[in-house]
Amino acid sequence: MTRSCACGAPRSLPQGTNVDGIGFNNVAILPQDNRDSVTDAMHRHFTPSSLGNLNCDTCYTLQPFTESIHIEGSPEYLRIKLSIVDQGNKNFDPVVLNEYLDLAQYQTVGGNPPSLKYH
Repeated sequence: MTRSCACGAPRSLPQGTNVDGIGFNNVAILPQDNRDSVTDAMHRHFTPSSLGNLNCDTCYTLQPFTESIHIEGSPEYLRIKLSIVDQGNKNFDPVVLNEYLDLAQYQTVGGNPPSLKYH
């Protein structure tokens, strides 16, 4: 997980932030009555999110910051825990599990990342 300023400078994560783990926890699926897939849920999970405007320690101005999640190492077996509760309501809609889950584009390796497909 990285946090960065619009100027490109990284921002350190708060003390105690645990970024190590096996798999992904609480990957949100769409609310009730919306068709969803694991592939789409993972794409939303990896989409950078805004942290709002924060003071940058590099450019010394108030700038928009984003938080991004990337894969640094890939396990042989991938564990994904889907979050099926939205505002206290359980979602019983089926979630499509694609034959292959391709996560190559979410790796920290730049340029042409190696294949990272799960079956």
